[in-house]
Amino acid sequence: MIPIEGKDITTINSEKEKKLNKLLLLIKEEKELENKKLDKEKEILNEQNEKIESLKAKLLEIQEKRIQQKQQAEYELKELKNKNLNIESQINSVLSCSSDQSNNDHISEKIEYYSNKQKELQNKLNKLKESKDEEILKSKFLELSTNEKKLSDKV
Repeated sequence: MIPIEGKDITTINSEKEKKLNKLLLLIKEEKELENKKLDKEKEILNEQNEKIESLKAKLLEIQEKRIQQKQQAEYELKELKNKNLNIESQINSVLSCSSDQSNNDHISEKIEYYSNKQKELQNKLNKLKESKDEEILKSKFLELSTNEKKLSDKV
C-alpha cells in the first residue's frame, strides 16, 4: 500500500466508506422524511378530496331541492293564475249580472212608467167616452124633447 499523507489506502477507503455510509444514511433519512411528508400531503389531499366529494354531494342535493322547490313554486303559480282567472271570470259574471239587473231595473221602470201612462190615457179615454156618451144622451134627450114637443104640437 502506498501511504498518502501518512495514511494508507485501506484507511482512506475505510474513511470514505464510513463517509459514504453516513451520506447514504442521511440520504435515506431524508428520503424517509420526504416520504413521510408526501404521505401526510397525500393524506391531506385525500381528506380534502373526501370533503370536496361530500360538498359536491351536498351541492347536488341542494340543487335538486332547489329544482323541486322551483317546480313546486311554478306549479303553485300556475294554480294561482288559474284561480285568479276563475275569480276574474266570476267577477265579470257578477258584473254582467249586475249590469243585466240594472238593465232589468231600468226596463221595469220604463214598463211601469208606460203602464201608468197607459192607465192615464185609458182614464182620459173613458172620461171622453163618458162625456161623449153624455153629449149623445143630451142630444138624444134634446131630440126626444123636440120630438115630444112636435108631437104635442100636432096633437
